Amino acid sequence: MDNRKSSYNHNKLRKRLRRLTGQAIADYNMIEEGDRVMVCLSGGKDSYTMLDILLHLQRSAPIPSNSTEPETAQNFDGGKHRNPHHDHFEKRFSTP
Repeated sequence: MDNRKSSYNHNKLRKRLRRLTGQAIADYNMIEEGDRVMVCLSGGKDSYTMLDILLHLQRSAPIPSNSTEPETAQNFDGGKHRNPHHDHFEKRFSTP
């Protein structure tokens, strides 16, 4: 598969996951104004995907956020199952 098609499919999947997640949050009133959300990362792909989706929705959602910084709790099983994306997220979203 060429790089453009791969990139196209990746972006298409990302948009679909964001749309469906946002729709589920709205349909079931999962997050409302004034709520604080804590995302716990196990180090797996699904945890990082959910964090990425929620961070995107935080920036683009119509509900104002109380906090500009995400709050995360991380557990990497003593480093045994460390995800290679951890360093990327830690640099992007860690607070001093």
